[in-house]
Amino acid sequence: MNTQFLARSYLAQVSESFITKQWELTGTTLLILEIIALTTLVILLIYLIQKRIRTFKRRHASSPFIKKEPKKILDILNKALIDRSKFEVSFSQKQKFSANCSLEDIQKNSLVLELPLNIFPKSNWKGRKIYVYFSVPGEKFGHRTYYFFESEIISFFSKGDINYIIVKIPDYLELKQKRRHFRIEAHNKDFDKIIVYLIRNQAKITNIYHLPKPIFQYIKEKDKGDGVSLDLSIINISAGGIRIKLSNEFKKAIGFDVQNPPDLIIFLKFYNEDKEKRLFLWCKMRNYNEDYITKDLEIGLQFIKQGIIDPRNKTSILWKDINPEDGQDDIGRWVFLKNLYLIRKGIT
Repeated sequence: MNTQFLARSYLAQVSESFITKQWELTGTTLLILEIIALTTLVILLIYLIQKRIRTFKRRHASSPFIKKEPKKILDILNKALIDRSKFEVSFSQKQKFSANCSLEDIQKNSLVLELPLNIFPKSNWKGRKIYVYFSVPGEKFGHRTYYFFESEIISFFSKGDINYIIVKIPDYLELKQKRRHFRIEAHNKDFDKIIVYLIRNQAKITNIYHLPKPIFQYIKEKDKGDGVSLDLSIINISAGGIRIKLSNEFKKAIGFDVQNPPDLIIFLKFYNEDKEKRLFLWCKMRNYNEDYITKDLEIGLQFIKQGIIDPRNKTSILWKDINPEDGQDDIGRWVFLKNLYLIRKGIT
């Protein structure tokens, strides 16, 4: 009996000890887990605070691409005034059509912009936000620096046949080009051959014999001058489009009307790394500027389609749509190589 009692007593003690130690172990584990969780929470909180501080500093830090100093802004605008730089104005950054204005005057708190002919301000323009792109001559010959700013139309007025808008002086100028693609100044002589067709019928032309009579032709090997035409001259080009100038006499002769502009097909022959390229480029007018004195017309054209001669049928033109985001690959490559050449020569 005593032996059985002692055995039971011993087993009871062992059982009680095991339960007590199990409770102590569980309690210690929970405490450790709570410490780990609290530490993780503190680390996460510190990380979020530091991230917020970095974001705040980044937003409020001065950027080399943004000019905010009033004197610097005024200096750049004065340079544009002296240069008679064109100010490309639109009511939306997504708007394809824009008006090429001239900076007429800089007042204490506003700018006076001259509108192109045939553009008349409306009463609902007052208070509207505008998006403006312009450029000024750079420090090196042939180089231009491009800027962007947002502003608001304060009022407008007319003087004779010319209309003007008064806009607020911007709070900042941002180094930025409007175009999706890098553009470069170009001239007729940069291409071996240029042929321009005026297209009043929007139907796709799939045969070279269906092309209308050209309104302009330039062949480099026959040019004995500097490649500058009095009728039609290339001003600049990018993968997305081209800007050309039409003389007043030529504009009248071909009947070009900016209010109802026809499309253009421009044929270009040029070389990319010694590889000959022949392209038909279907173009639509996106903006224009008419010189008040000479009446010469500058038109900005967007490349809509690209065409090549069908290698299986030499009279057929194979057309392909041009994605505005990508532009025309061969022209983009040509612009890149041309710019690289100018950089190496120290011209730009």
